[in-house]
Amino acid sequence: MVLARLMGKDPKQQIEIISEAYHGTLHFKPDELDDLPPDRWLPYLTLERQLHEGQLDFLAHLLGREAEYYFSQQLNDKSRLKAQQAIRIFDYVDQQQATLSLERQAAVTRLEHILQTLEQQK
Repeated sequence: MVLARLMGKDPKQQIEIISEAYHGTLHFKPDELDDLPPDRWLPYLTLERQLHEGQLDFLAHLLGREAEYYFSQQLNDKSRLKAQQAIRIFDYVDQQQATLSLERQAAVTRLEHILQTLEQQK
């Protein structure tokens, strides 16, 4: 439902909706992962925060939307970090569920495109 609310909104409104979802739905601060090394993201989320697969999938979608927003605003470092976080979480959820989600795959494809574009801009 939260992701559906993002449709047709301008980027600033989207980031506000995403922020509300982080706090209201997940009780999560969006920068919690930012100071951790990538190999600590999943242990932190699954063991310390005890998020289940559904919450992780939702979080990955939010991070992905955030990456797209930052990319549109040319905030390359933030976009890259959020895209990497989202992809890592999507991969984990795919492994845990042992199923292919076309929605997740489409999100990962968009995020990989962002990462490739940012890499080419270096």
